[in-house]
Amino acid sequence: MRCFSKIHKKNRGLTYYTIAWIMVFVFLWIIGASQFKNLRKSVRQVSCRHTKKNLQRAVEIYLDYAGSALPPVYKALDIQVLIKENTLKTIPVCGEGGIYRINDNGMIYCSFHDREVEE
Repeated sequence: MRCFSKIHKKNRGLTYYTIAWIMVFVFLWIIGASQFKNLRKSVRQVSCRHTKKNLQRAVEIYLDYAGSALPPVYKALDIQVLIKENTLKTIPVCGEGGIYRINDNGMIYCSFHDREVEE
C-alpha cells in the first residue's frame, strides 16, 4: 500500500509552485511586451527631433550662404529649395509617416508629432 501512495504523489500534476511560476512568467512577459511597444514609439520621437534639428541646421546654412544682409524670408523657403541649393541631400522622412514643413517663423515641424503647430 505504501508503494502505491508514493507513486500517486509523484504523478499528481501541476503544483502550486509551478502555477505561480507560470503566472509570474506571463505577468513579466506582458509588462515586457508593453514596454517594448513604448520603447519603439519613443525611439521614433527622438529620431524625429534629431531630424528636425538637422533641418534647422540646413536652414541656417542656407541663410548664411544666401547672405547675412538679407532678412530671412521663410515663406519662400521650402525643403525642396534646400535640396536644390545642396544644403540637404535627400528629403527627410519621419518614422511615423509625418511630413516636415517650415512655417512662417522659420520653425520646422513634423505633421505627425507637432500637430498643434500645424493647426
